[in-house]
Amino acid sequence: MAEADKTRGYKGLRMKLSIPGRGTYDIQHVVFDLNGTLAVDGELVDGVLRRLVELKVTAHLVVVTADAYGEAARLGDRLGLEIVVVQPGDEAEQKAEHVRRLGVERCIAVGNGANDVLMLRESAIGVCVMGPEGASVATCLPRMSWLRTSHRPWICFSRHRGW
Repeated sequence: MAEADKTRGYKGLRMKLSIPGRGTYDIQHVVFDLNGTLAVDGELVDGVLRRLVELKVTAHLVVVTADAYGEAARLGDRLGLEIVVVQPGDEAEQKAEHVRRLGVERCIAVGNGANDVLMLRESAIGVCVMGPEGASVATCLPRMSWLRTSHRPWICFSRHRGW
């Protein structure tokens, strides 16, 4: 299991994760997809709010979303999170570009859809969430050639009835 400790970083926030067999990661940013990852049908999944509040003291949290339900701005205000709304067309590349702007080696990306695959691959650690909506096969199973050549961990977990 990974161990984390807080050090100074982005706005005073940083996580140092040590993953056995993978090394140590100096994480400053956690980039989330919104719908299917944190919310279903535009509403936060039970338990997500509490966990985001807890995580906010450790890392800079960003939600990168197509905002299908038009709730991203309200959610950002409610939680005090940075919200980035991607434009229609090539959403996957826009999400990945945001991770690159933050610095791929300092990011954890969390998502569940096909338009999240690139940001999960680009980030230091990619996390696929399988919640009530399920998850894209492409998101759960990275291409084998990428898996063999990457030093970055790929984590998939299932969430049932909250976290």
